[in-house]
Amino acid sequence: MFDPSALQQLKQLKQDIRASRDIIQGTVRGTQSRFGFVNLDDGRDAFLAPEQMDRVLPGDRVEVEVFEVTEGKQAGKFEAKIEKLLASDLGRFVGRYTVRGQGHFVAPDLPQLSRWIFLPPKARKGAKPGDFLLCSIAQHPFHHQGKAQAKVERIVGGDTLAGIETEYMLAKFDLPVLSSEAQKQADQQAATLSEQLTSAIESSARDDLTELPFVTIDGANTADMDDALHIEALPNGGYQLRVAIAQPSCLITPESPLFLQAHAKANTLYFPGNQKLMLPKQLSHESFSLVANALRPALVAELTIDAKGAVAECRFALAKIRSHGKLSYDQISAFLAGQTDAIDAALQPLVTQLSTFSELRHQWRAAHCLIMDDKPDYQYTLDSQLKITQVDVLTRTKAHQIVEEAMLATNVAAGEFFAREQLPAIYSTHAGPREERLDTIKQMFAQEPALQEFEVQTLEGYVNLIKTLERGDRQHLLSNFRRQLQPGQLSTEPKPHLGLGFKHYATVTSPIRRFNDLYNQLLIVNWLNQQPINAMDSAAVERLQDCVSRGRQAVRQTESWLLCQFLEKQLGQTFTGRISMVNSAGIGIRLDQNGAEGFAVIRTKTCKPDFDPIALTLTLKDEEGNEAQVLHLDAPVTVTLDSIEPDTRKLNFSLQ
Repeated sequence: MFDPSALQQLKQLKQDIRASRDIIQGTVRGTQSRFGFVNLDDGRDAFLAPEQMDRVLPGDRVEVEVFEVTEGKQAGKFEAKIEKLLASDLGRFVGRYTVRGQGHFVAPDLPQLSRWIFLPPKARKGAKPGDFLLCSIAQHPFHHQGKAQAKVERIVGGDTLAGIETEYMLAKFDLPVLSSEAQKQADQQAATLSEQLTSAIESSARDDLTELPFVTIDGANTADMDDALHIEALPNGGYQLRVAIAQPSCLITPESPLFLQAHAKANTLYFPGNQKLMLPKQLSHESFSLVANALRPALVAELTIDAKGAVAECRFALAKIRSHGKLSYDQISAFLAGQTDAIDAALQPLVTQLSTFSELRHQWRAAHCLIMDDKPDYQYTLDSQLKITQVDVLTRTKAHQIVEEAMLATNVAAGEFFAREQLPAIYSTHAGPREERLDTIKQMFAQEPALQEFEVQTLEGYVNLIKTLERGDRQHLLSNFRRQLQPGQLSTEPKPHLGLGFKHYATVTSPIRRFNDLYNQLLIVNWLNQQPINAMDSAAVERLQDCVSRGRQAVRQTESWLLCQFLEKQLGQTFTGRISMVNSAGIGIRLDQNGAEGFAVIRTKTCKPDFDPIALTLTLKDEEGNEAQVLHLDAPVTVTLDSIEPDTRKLNFSLQ
């Protein structure tokens, strides 16, 4: 036997050997090939060969030994060998049941995982080949010689299920869906609350504004109407704008199960032909919707607009109102275009004044804030299986501007009110450029030093930069700059919204459809009633933001999937579009006709364009090597649809 001194020497020897090795922790990053990488905690990236990648899953935390490659094209780079699995966070995922020979697998819908995962017989839960599945990992490959196994958590459905695309994306992005029993309970709670509506409307704390001719302006088929408008011209050239906002908070309290469900859902999701409502239909489409000629409880924002278009004053009050008419965008557009019989004669003066107000307010915002670019919107015609049969481009009209200006003015006023009263509101904020892109922006502006002087992370600097770029012939530069921006965020802090050019912005106008509006409404009501206010903590707001983001991705990917199916019969056809993305391999294109997005490979063995990663341009050369064409963001292009990849739902174009 070794004596204690020898054992200590052996232990020290092992420690010395380990210390001499480059052992470090990191996170596994997969690819669409069999190999992968480890993002090491010290900032390096190390290659994982296929046999190493087979032992782990994307997102795994691992301990690896790192080796520097000394020969060949990869000399100077790093390769890793996995020593330990520290943690695996891959939870539930979606995919499709696939059979190869005698093997049954799920093909995961994960961008960093290219291999199929075995489904043992007892883990299939009656699923059939071709079904879309929600699965989890039952056996991690690290502990079983690189052989992973999955189990079915839920069968989402098959190709023949109407709206399968929506159901699949709800599962993919882990969005809350009530079980049939939970939905039944929610509907019962909604029915109980609806019975209390009359007493809530007749509360003595409410102003009676039923004689004011409020009107709703929405799509012709809209049922969840959150807001109604009334306006009066003032002698000084300004306006008194009243925005009546549906008030579900009068019955849905923070202790209510419906309030908690609304928080979990975050907002109503508008999938093509398939709404997933935040509140039960009886409440959102009936009891609280500002239906024409029906008494409704409302929170009314009364805004005084001065002769220049600025909001001079805003006050909030509880009221009972009656909408005097449901007007559609098409009706108002037709009336403003000269079709006098498009709307009831009694409402025509009101609509005329709303239109004049919106022009005034729009001009004020153009001078003092920022006007977002109008992006094309599309209307889908669907069949009984909820597949797209026709796509129409929707034209923005003066009617849309009326609603937009009224809602923006109200939400800005709400943001200023919350900040002034120091209420714990949920603000909609935008911080401008991503922190890690600031150096890129400086390089973008290298040829115009004056642009580098703007402090783009401040409200004033950001607004002035955008206006400078808009005034000059710098559309390409402006498009490039906007690709460096971070998305908007919900926040408990009264930070500015740089993208809109507002110091404070907090939405309150859609409490039937958005939880942050419902919560903000509750703050105002409690302030009016001098009741205690319970603040929502930042962690809860972060969860809310995460759910909102996942919902947007789900709707966007559902639309992309349906558009891929719609375009299957249009292979070989030519379309116009605009460049939405540029990289070294080619360009992304968004089609004008339907909004579908795809990719055109430009770089080939015979075509080697110059890629500028700062300017985001691809420069094509002619046979003599001279510049022939420069492809940049938002440039118009003509493309041919060459192929569609059904499994990945990708459109492949060729440039004409």
